[in-house]
Amino acid sequence: MGNYEKAVDITYQDENVLVINNPSGVLVIPDQHTYENETLIGILKDQTKHKNMSGS
Repeated sequence: MGNYEKAVDITYQDENVLVINNPSGVLVIPDQHTYENETLIGILKDQTKHKNMSGS
């Protein structure tokens, strides 16, 4: 999961809404000094990819 080895806590999810508990200190979107895999967006992408690969 990039540099952050923690999964994001998804509190609620349906077709239109995703409610998450963003870990403290994790940026939501990358800036010019941060790689995407170190942000909430990158963690969610990685977490979703791993979930889909495992068939869950």
